[in-house]
Amino acid sequence: MEVVFRSSQSAEVNALFQRAYNLDHNVVYVPIRHHSPACSFHVQKIVSLYKPDAILIEGPIDCNPLIPHIVSAESETPICIYCSYDDKTDVLERGESGKYRAYYPFLDYSPELVALREGTAQSIPVSFIDLPYKEYLFLARNEEENGKYDEQYFRHSQYVRMLSEKTGCRSFHEFWEKYFELQGFHMTSEEFVRQLFHYCYYTRADYTQEMLTEDGCEAREIHMAKEIEKARKVYDKVLVITGGFHVKGLLELEGKQKKLSKSPLSKTYAKNCLMPYSFLESDQTRGYESGMPAPAFYQHIWENRDEAVAEQFMIRIARQLKAEGISIADEIEAARMIRELALLRGKMQPGLYELMDAVRSAFVKGEISSVDKSLTMLQTSLQGTKRGKVSKEADVPPLVHDFRASVRSFRLPARSTVPHETILDIYKKERHQRLSQFFHCLTFLGVPFCEKLRGPNLARKQNINLMRETWKYRFSAQVESALIDLSVYGGTVREAAQEVLRAKLHKAKGRAGEVALLLLESYLSGLFSDFSIYIQFIEEAIQEDGDFASMADCAYYLSQIEKANQQADHARHKALSLFSVLDGGEPAIIVEKLIDLYTMQPADQQFIEALELYLQKEKRESQVEGAVFGLLTSLAKRTVDEVIQVAEGYFYGSGDMQKQAPIFLNGLLAGAKDIFLYNESLLDGMSHVLEVLDEETFLQVLPHLRLLFSQFTPLEVDTIARQVARLYGATEEVIKEEAISEDALAYAMQLDRKAREILMRRGLEDGE
Repeated sequence: MEVVFRSSQSAEVNALFQRAYNLDHNVVYVPIRHHSPACSFHVQKIVSLYKPDAILIEGPIDCNPLIPHIVSAESETPICIYCSYDDKTDVLERGESGKYRAYYPFLDYSPELVALREGTAQSIPVSFIDLPYKEYLFLARNEEENGKYDEQYFRHSQYVRMLSEKTGCRSFHEFWEKYFELQGFHMTSEEFVRQLFHYCYYTRADYTQEMLTEDGCEAREIHMAKEIEKARKVYDKVLVITGGFHVKGLLELEGKQKKLSKSPLSKTYAKNCLMPYSFLESDQTRGYESGMPAPAFYQHIWENRDEAVAEQFMIRIARQLKAEGISIADEIEAARMIRELALLRGKMQPGLYELMDAVRSAFVKGEISSVDKSLTMLQTSLQGTKRGKVSKEADVPPLVHDFRASVRSFRLPARSTVPHETILDIYKKERHQRLSQFFHCLTFLGVPFCEKLRGPNLARKQNINLMRETWKYRFSAQVESALIDLSVYGGTVREAAQEVLRAKLHKAKGRAGEVALLLLESYLSGLFSDFSIYIQFIEEAIQEDGDFASMADCAYYLSQIEKANQQADHARHKALSLFSVLDGGEPAIIVEKLIDLYTMQPADQQFIEALELYLQKEKRESQVEGAVFGLLTSLAKRTVDEVIQVAEGYFYGSGDMQKQAPIFLNGLLAGAKDIFLYNESLLDGMSHVLEVLDEETFLQVLPHLRLLFSQFTPLEVDTIARQVARLYGATEEVIKEEAISEDALAYAMQLDRKAREILMRRGLEDGE
């Protein structure tokens, strides 16, 4: 590592390190990487060595009241501090919703949590010293909602990329593991902190003061420096645990009196609480920027800390894959590769990347695929499935209390994790209707408490004749986590849903179909006590949207909402105007939306005029043209003979026209299925097309033919089959095939099993 940090021997960096880490000083700084087992290991050791009078930790200072619950024996990691701010007065002016959230997860091997636990166990005062989240929002000019904080500095610099390339590592994470996680447990604390300090010093060199000011880093460091100075005056020995990137900035601020702008943001709208978290949410590869990849693997390292940890993890995966044919020989080969890859790469011991490479090489039979069971199991095992638990004494937001009260009022099993089903008579019983609205509300919010199994689905136009709904519901830790996450939107389930609706409506602005679907979902959730407040959204969307399919969706969704008939008519009229001058679009979707408009008002004069105008266009899509002729026939505006005449133009026209014949018929069937069932001339024409097409062209139109006949019911298929038999002078017996006997089927299955066993013994699967 000395070769990598050759320039780190400069007097300036060493002098700064001595100021940061000297156990004889009043203040000792320990740089860390969030969620690093090696950093946590040395935090433990340094607390024992230094024996501080106080421990200061990077974390929102207004979350100090949560510390007793974080370290409580009842709380089990992963857990997370959830901070939110509702910008009701629009001070920040950063978007329509004004809802801001940040997450600060804790795993067993998070250095901050280790420091909190060590301090509490030894009766040492511990506290967070970073800016409150609302202050960070105000002072940061380039804030991103999820609070990434340090990690963007830690691994997104030119210096980091240079180090990874120079050391032959494929990524920052492999570099970090090689030089910190794998070596860290075998170094003294001073050696480890020195190495990490040098790394962070040069990482910071890539960032200008302007960059640090814009994203709030400077403001955070000023705030932390003030808290450190306060503690220095009270305690003899102060231990400071912060992200390594900040240590240089904190040292430079010692003795300086810098002031921060006073925030106008109200404390009333800032909320902090603890929530259960999961390994999946903590995984860096799943989007959590400050996380480590493979949290379950590093949990295993934290708990075991021996050189064979990668082999142990591999054996665990192999046992789970035993049914997939992973043998002892495969395990032995994987273990050998893990050790030899580590030796080849100059690593002190095997780690995550040796494990992954060995599993890919030894366990994957044949071509590597993302859906390979070995790789899927590897990924699942590395991520882990553990979900944390928060102390019962920890307070929860009003939204959670409202959910619990609602569950009690509906007499549902409040904490049961066993799935339950209930059937709701939504049109006859008021209580059932209210429970349905509650379930719809939770579904709209994305709370994983309930799922509709059966019942009318107005949005998808399915089962709309059903009178009852069947719901499945059960409680889980994810339910209250989701509710806590949504608490920034309101204190009750209804309030939160209304705020989420407003936020989604703003995002869908100008897209009439999306706006109307949101309103339909909220209508089913019982949020329409005053529909007039939403009229502006829908009228603006109808005015701005120029897409036919979107406008047709808008008309249909609004037609399902009570009190929205006027807006539905407006949307339908505009959709028909757009159709009459339609140019382009997906024909199948256009036909589907056209049928929707027809079912809303079949005999409407504007609808008929729009169809006639479309037929006057020079360029028409065959499928859409077929649907238009079918609908006009259903409306008695075209005779069957006229439609057949148009169809014959496709059947007996040029080669290109004949290719389009099945597509035209697809549209025709959508508009008037009876024409095909009771007019053999259409079958005769289609037969002619099939006879004259060459093999290549036939294969091109075959998918359209299959789609054409898939629209018929079994009884209708039987009717058409009789017509085809008559057309070719065949009897019904010719087109029937005797079913295979049960004995023959059993014998064939037995042969198949034996063949598979032989292939498996030869190391082959599925004949490969």
